[in-house]
Amino acid sequence: MRKLIPLLFVLASCSEQEVSPVYAEIPKELAMTQSVGIKLESNFATTEAKMNVKLDRSGQYTIKIVDISGKVVSKETVAAIAGDNLLTLHTKALPRSSYQLQLFNEYNQQIGVTVINLL
Repeated sequence: MRKLIPLLFVLASCSEQEVSPVYAEIPKELAMTQSVGIKLESNFATTEAKMNVKLDRSGQYTIKIVDISGKVVSKETVAAIAGDNLLTLHTKALPRSSYQLQLFNEYNQQIGVTVINLL
C-alpha cells in the first residue's frame, strides 16, 4: 500500500499596492488571457510544478489534487488576489502517476481543472 503525503503549496502574490512585481514574475509561457483558469509551465513534473492561477477576484480558493481513481490525495486552501497568482506545487512525495488539479472558489464551485503527470 502506498503512503500518501500532502503537498506543500507556496503562493507567490502580493497586496494590491504591489501588483506590478507579481505580473513581472509570471513567466511569459504562463501568461493567461482568459478571466479564470489554470495554466501549467509543463504538464509533466518530477519534484515540483509551477502553476499560474488567474482569478477574477481576491479571496480564499481551494486546490484539490485527485488521483486517477478519483480519490482526493491533497487539499489546500490559499488566499489569492485578483489577477495572476503563481503557485509552486511540490510533488516529490507523490507516486508517479497522473493527477487532476481542481480549483474551487469559496462557494465550493469548481472554476478550473487541469492534468499533471508525475515522472
